[in-house]
Amino acid sequence: MKVAITCDHIVERKPVHRMIELACSMFPEATIYTFAHKPGKVLGPIEMHSVRSSFLSNVVETEKDFRKKSHLIPTAAKKLSIPCSIDLIINFSTGLSHGISHCEKTSVLNYFFSNELNLPATSFSEKIFKSYLKSWAKKKRSEHSHQVQSYENLIPGLEVVRPFYNFEDFVFHNSSPNGKLAIINPGQLTQKELRKLTEHLLAQELKVIILGEKMDIVGAEFLKNTCSGELNPLFEKAEVVVEGNHLSFPEFGLSSFASGRKVWVKRSGISQSYLGNDLPYFFEDVLEIKPESGELKRSRYRDHAARYSQLLFKTGLMRQLKNIGHPYRPQK
Repeated sequence: MKVAITCDHIVERKPVHRMIELACSMFPEATIYTFAHKPGKVLGPIEMHSVRSSFLSNVVETEKDFRKKSHLIPTAAKKLSIPCSIDLIINFSTGLSHGISHCEKTSVLNYFFSNELNLPATSFSEKIFKSYLKSWAKKKRSEHSHQVQSYENLIPGLEVVRPFYNFEDFVFHNSSPNGKLAIINPGQLTQKELRKLTEHLLAQELKVIILGEKMDIVGAEFLKNTCSGELNPLFEKAEVVVEGNHLSFPEFGLSSFASGRKVWVKRSGISQSYLGNDLPYFFEDVLEIKPESGELKRSRYRDHAARYSQLLFKTGLMRQLKNIGHPYRPQK
């Protein structure tokens, strides 16, 4: 059986690439089709496969560039055609790649991981073309019969197969935090919100660490390209953990849960779908955020985080493949 794996881009590591890597390990002979690819930017199993991309690879360097050039996606989707010799396409869409051209007879499993078209526009061109792209993407979705999603109501009515992150990498801390520390993953929080939040936490005599690129925020320290080995000791000390991803997969928040630490997150349908209704602290204004107090049943966080494991995702993916008549058979 000839398999193709499709996705929006391979220019910058994102949580969805972990699902793609798993599919690559399951189908080592598969060809990858994507709108934009920068070799070496996403190391691992993906680069061991043949990757075919569109003309966007010549004009895109980062995800930010990709979003700026997204008005070219419909044209790129027509030209990046998957041959009829492919029996099965496994698509991991963050809003667009399900529109890549292919033969009618080819079986397609569409996994909608997220819809980046719902994120705030970061450029003028995004704002201008967003409604056009949403309309195009919706029309292309209607052409596919077998679709699943990563959380409830990403696309109403579809079955959910939960994504995964490196749950096993995080150490469970059943005890209370042992340091005056606040960790913030910026996500979709604005710089104004982050500045306001930093001042608020510093006034509570907490050391503030913001994950990611350095910004003009007085009093905060910045930690770039963090791995689980760096996060584990921080979670042990953290009295406040803030997950800024309330419009996309809250991997940092789930990692905090795996460590036995409660999370502050802005209330949204997405954050509630992934993190639950009763486990996080929800806020509307960053000034509501304060250190946790009282006794907490930390094992509940760990149990919830364990639902997003690689084994469960792989089992769900195999079930979906069986449903469309392509049961997974490991290659010897």
